[in-house]
Amino acid sequence: MRRPRPLEISMLLTLLASMPLGLVAQSPVTVSGELDFKTRYLFAGIPFAADEVTQAKITVASGSFTFNAFSVYDVDASEVTEGDIWGDYYRQLSPAVGLFVGAAIYSFKIAGEWDQTAEAYGGLVFTGPLTPTVYFAHDFDLGDGSHATLTLSQSVPLGMSGATLDFAGSLDYNDHYYTIDSGFSFVDFAVSVGIPAGPLTISPTVLVQRGIRDDFTDEELFGVKAAFVF
Repeated sequence: MRRPRPLEISMLLTLLASMPLGLVAQSPVTVSGELDFKTRYLFAGIPFAADEVTQAKITVASGSFTFNAFSVYDVDASEVTEGDIWGDYYRQLSPAVGLFVGAAIYSFKIAGEWDQTAEAYGGLVFTGPLTPTVYFAHDFDLGDGSHATLTLSQSVPLGMSGATLDFAGSLDYNDHYYTIDSGFSFVDFAVSVGIPAGPLTISPTVLVQRGIRDDFTDEELFGVKAAFVF
Protein backbone atom coordinates (compact mmCIF):
# COMPACT_ATOMS: atom_id res chain seq x y z
CA MET A 1 0.00 0.00 0.00
CA ARG A 2 1.67 3.24 -1.07
CA ARG A 3 1.19 6.65 0.50
CA PRO A 4 -1.02 9.21 -1.26
CA ARG A 5 0.73 11.60 -3.60
CA PRO A 6 0.26 15.22 -2.44
CA LEU A 7 -0.11 16.39 -6.05
CA GLU A 8 -2.95 13.95 -6.72
CA ILE A 9 -4.75 15.00 -3.54
CA SER A 10 -4.35 18.74 -4.11
CA MET A 11 -5.45 18.56 -7.76
CA LEU A 12 -8.58 16.60 -6.90
CA LEU A 13 -9.37 18.86 -3.93
CA THR A 14 -9.16 21.88 -6.24
CA LEU A 15 -11.47 20.18 -8.75
CA LEU A 16 -13.95 19.17 -6.05
CA ALA A 17 -14.03 22.63 -4.50
CA SER A 18 -14.65 24.38 -7.82
CA MET A 19 -17.19 22.02 -9.37
CA PRO A 20 -20.47 23.38 -7.98
CA LEU A 21 -19.45 26.96 -7.25
CA GLY A 22 -19.16 28.23 -10.81
CA LEU A 23 -22.88 27.78 -11.49
CA VAL A 24 -24.31 29.01 -8.19
CA ALA A 25 -25.25 32.36 -9.72
CA GLN A 26 -26.80 30.69 -12.78
CA SER A 27 -28.73 27.80 -11.26
CA PRO A 28 -30.82 27.26 -8.11
CA VAL A 29 -28.97 25.55 -5.29
CA THR A 30 -30.61 22.67 -3.44
CA VAL A 31 -29.36 21.00 -0.28
CA SER A 32 -30.41 17.52 0.82
CA GLY A 33 -29.33 15.12 3.51
CA GLU A 34 -29.40 11.44 4.42
CA LEU A 35 -28.95 9.60 7.70
CA ASP A 36 -28.52 5.82 7.57
CA PHE A 37 -28.28 3.05 10.12
CA LYS A 38 -26.89 -0.23 8.74
CA THR A 39 -26.07 -3.58 10.26
CA ARG A 40 -23.03 -3.84 7.98
CA TYR A 41 -21.01 -1.41 5.84
CA LEU A 42 -20.06 -2.66 2.38
CA PHE A 43 -17.89 -0.51 0.10
CA ALA A 44 -17.68 -1.90 -3.46
CA GLY A 45 -18.74 -5.23 -1.96
CA ILE A 46 -15.98 -5.22 0.67
CA PRO A 47 -16.83 -5.08 4.42
CA PHE A 48 -15.44 -1.83 5.84
CA ALA A 49 -16.90 -2.31 9.34
CA ALA A 50 -17.42 -5.42 11.44
CA ASP A 51 -20.86 -4.47 12.73
CA GLU A 52 -23.37 -1.60 12.83
CA VAL A 53 -22.62 1.85 11.44
CA THR A 54 -24.39 5.19 11.22
CA GLN A 55 -23.75 7.15 8.02
CA ALA A 56 -24.49 10.81 7.30
CA LYS A 57 -24.40 12.55 3.91
CA ILE A 58 -25.01 16.14 2.80
CA THR A 59 -25.50 16.91 -0.91
CA VAL A 60 -25.37 20.36 -2.51
CA ALA A 61 -26.63 20.51 -6.12
CA SER A 62 -26.40 23.38 -8.58
CA GLY A 63 -27.33 22.88 -12.23
CA SER A 64 -25.47 19.83 -13.55
CA PHE A 65 -23.05 19.73 -10.61
CA THR A 66 -23.30 18.06 -7.21
CA PHE A 67 -21.00 18.16 -4.21
CA ASN A 68 -21.17 15.62 -1.37
CA ALA A 69 -19.79 15.24 2.15
CA PHE A 70 -20.07 11.86 3.88
CA SER A 71 -19.09 10.35 7.24
CA VAL A 72 -19.23 6.92 8.88
CA TYR A 73 -19.62 6.35 12.62
CA ASP A 74 -18.66 2.82 13.72
CA VAL A 75 -21.06 1.92 16.52
CA ASP A 76 -18.92 -0.92 17.90
CA ALA A 77 -15.72 1.18 17.93
CA SER A 78 -17.64 4.30 19.14
CA GLU A 79 -15.77 6.59 16.75
CA VAL A 80 -15.89 8.18 13.31
CA THR A 81 -13.89 5.97 10.94
CA GLU A 82 -14.43 7.65 7.56
CA GLY A 83 -14.93 11.12 6.11
CA ASP A 84 -15.27 11.71 2.36
CA ILE A 85 -15.90 14.49 -0.12
CA TRP A 86 -16.71 14.11 -3.79
CA GLY A 87 -18.24 16.05 -6.63
CA ASP A 88 -19.50 15.23 -10.09
CA TYR A 89 -20.93 16.62 -13.29
CA TYR A 90 -23.88 15.13 -15.21
CA ARG A 91 -24.88 15.77 -18.81
CA GLN A 92 -27.68 14.27 -20.89
CA LEU A 93 -25.96 13.29 -24.14
CA SER A 94 -29.18 12.23 -25.85
CA PRO A 95 -32.74 11.26 -24.84
CA ALA A 96 -31.40 7.75 -24.25
CA VAL A 97 -28.02 8.28 -22.55
CA GLY A 98 -26.62 10.49 -19.78
CA LEU A 99 -22.95 10.87 -18.78
CA PHE A 100 -21.46 11.59 -15.35
CA VAL A 101 -17.83 12.18 -14.28
CA GLY A 102 -16.41 13.00 -10.89
CA ALA A 103 -13.59 12.92 -8.38
CA ALA A 104 -13.39 11.99 -4.71
CA ILE A 105 -11.17 12.20 -1.66
CA TYR A 106 -11.75 9.40 0.86
CA SER A 107 -10.34 9.56 4.39
CA PHE A 108 -10.18 6.34 6.42
CA LYS A 109 -9.10 5.73 9.99
CA ILE A 110 -6.78 2.71 9.79
CA ALA A 111 -5.14 1.26 12.93
CA GLY A 112 -5.84 4.49 14.80
CA GLU A 113 -4.36 6.77 12.12
CA TRP A 114 -6.11 8.79 9.40
CA ASP A 115 -5.07 8.28 5.79
CA GLN A 116 -6.39 9.63 2.50
CA THR A 117 -6.89 8.25 -0.98
CA ALA A 118 -7.89 9.89 -4.26
CA GLU A 119 -10.33 8.49 -6.80
CA ALA A 120 -11.74 9.42 -10.20
CA TYR A 121 -14.98 7.95 -11.51
CA GLY A 122 -17.52 8.18 -14.30
CA GLY A 123 -20.25 6.32 -16.07
CA LEU A 124 -23.33 6.20 -18.25
CA VAL A 125 -27.04 6.18 -17.36
CA PHE A 126 -29.42 4.71 -19.94
CA THR A 127 -33.04 5.83 -20.12
CA GLY A 128 -35.56 3.00 -20.29
CA PRO A 129 -36.74 -0.03 -18.35
CA LEU A 130 -34.61 -0.77 -15.27
CA THR A 131 -32.44 2.35 -15.93
CA PRO A 132 -29.17 0.48 -16.69
CA THR A 133 -26.22 2.35 -15.17
CA VAL A 134 -22.54 1.59 -15.82
CA TYR A 135 -20.13 2.95 -13.20
CA PHE A 136 -16.30 2.91 -13.35
CA ALA A 137 -13.90 4.08 -10.63
CA HIS A 138 -10.12 4.12 -10.27
CA ASP A 139 -8.39 4.61 -6.93
CA PHE A 140 -4.89 6.09 -7.13
CA ASP A 141 -3.65 5.34 -3.60
CA LEU A 142 -4.99 3.06 -0.88
CA GLY A 143 -7.25 1.07 -3.20
CA ASP A 144 -4.64 1.09 -5.99
CA GLY A 145 -7.01 -0.41 -8.58
CA SER A 146 -10.30 -0.11 -10.45
CA HIS A 147 -13.79 -1.53 -10.41
CA ALA A 148 -16.79 -1.36 -12.72
CA THR A 149 -20.42 -1.95 -11.76
CA LEU A 150 -23.56 -2.55 -13.82
CA THR A 151 -26.71 -1.64 -11.88
CA LEU A 152 -30.37 -2.19 -12.79
CA SER A 153 -33.08 -0.48 -10.74
CA GLN A 154 -36.84 0.04 -10.70
CA SER A 155 -39.21 2.06 -8.53
CA VAL A 156 -42.88 1.08 -8.25
CA PRO A 157 -45.48 3.53 -6.79
CA LEU A 158 -47.61 2.10 -3.99
CA GLY A 159 -51.08 3.57 -4.51
CA MET A 160 -51.76 7.26 -3.83
CA SER A 161 -49.74 7.44 -0.61
CA GLY A 162 -46.54 8.57 -2.29
CA ALA A 163 -44.74 5.48 -1.02
CA THR A 164 -42.59 3.45 -3.41
CA LEU A 165 -41.25 -0.08 -3.62
CA ASP A 166 -37.69 0.09 -4.94
CA PHE A 167 -35.54 -2.67 -6.41
CA ALA A 168 -31.86 -2.61 -7.42
CA GLY A 169 -29.39 -5.26 -8.54
CA SER A 170 -25.68 -4.99 -9.33
CA LEU A 171 -22.87 -6.98 -10.94
CA ASP A 172 -19.32 -5.84 -10.14
CA TYR A 173 -15.93 -6.41 -11.81
CA ASN A 174 -12.96 -5.73 -9.53
CA ASP A 175 -9.44 -5.15 -10.88
CA HIS A 176 -7.22 -5.12 -7.76
CA TYR A 177 -9.46 -2.50 -6.10
CA TYR A 178 -8.64 -3.01 -2.40
CA THR A 179 -8.01 -6.66 -3.31
CA ILE A 180 -5.18 -8.84 -4.62
CA ASP A 181 -6.97 -10.61 -7.48
CA SER A 182 -8.95 -9.47 -10.51
CA GLY A 183 -12.26 -10.63 -12.00
CA PHE A 184 -16.02 -10.54 -11.45
CA SER A 185 -16.40 -10.04 -7.72
CA PHE A 186 -20.02 -10.04 -6.51
CA VAL A 187 -23.69 -9.69 -7.34
CA ASP A 188 -26.23 -8.10 -5.03
CA PHE A 189 -29.94 -7.37 -4.83
CA ALA A 190 -31.64 -4.73 -2.68
CA VAL A 191 -35.28 -4.06 -1.83
CA SER A 192 -36.47 -0.93 -0.03
CA VAL A 193 -39.74 0.84 0.72
CA GLY A 194 -39.79 4.65 0.54
CA ILE A 195 -42.31 6.04 3.05
CA PRO A 196 -43.01 9.81 2.98
CA ALA A 197 -43.24 11.38 6.44
CA GLY A 198 -43.61 15.14 6.06
CA PRO A 199 -40.28 16.55 4.86
CA LEU A 200 -38.61 13.16 5.38
CA THR A 201 -38.63 9.93 3.42
CA ILE A 202 -37.99 6.84 5.57
CA SER A 203 -36.64 3.82 3.68
CA PRO A 204 -36.19 0.41 5.33
CA THR A 205 -33.81 -1.65 3.17
CA VAL A 206 -32.65 -5.24 2.80
CA LEU A 207 -29.57 -6.03 0.69
CA VAL A 208 -28.26 -9.51 -0.13
CA GLN A 209 -24.79 -9.93 -1.65
CA ARG A 210 -23.30 -13.09 -3.08
CA GLY A 211 -19.56 -13.32 -3.69
CA ILE A 212 -18.36 -14.61 -7.05
CA ARG A 213 -14.67 -14.75 -6.08
CA ASP A 214 -13.34 -16.39 -2.93
CA ASP A 215 -12.19 -13.04 -1.51
CA PHE A 216 -15.78 -11.67 -1.67
CA THR A 217 -18.09 -13.12 0.94
CA ASP A 218 -21.83 -13.62 1.07
CA GLU A 219 -23.42 -10.81 3.07
CA GLU A 220 -26.86 -9.77 4.31
CA LEU A 221 -27.42 -6.15 5.26
CA PHE A 222 -30.39 -4.42 6.89
CA GLY A 223 -30.76 -0.67 7.12
CA VAL A 224 -33.03 2.33 7.61
CA LYS A 225 -32.50 5.62 5.78
CA ALA A 226 -34.00 9.03 6.54
CA ALA A 227 -33.69 11.42 3.55
CA PHE A 228 -34.73 15.07 3.50
CA VAL A 229 -34.43 18.27 1.44
CA PHE A 230 -33.69 21.56 3.21
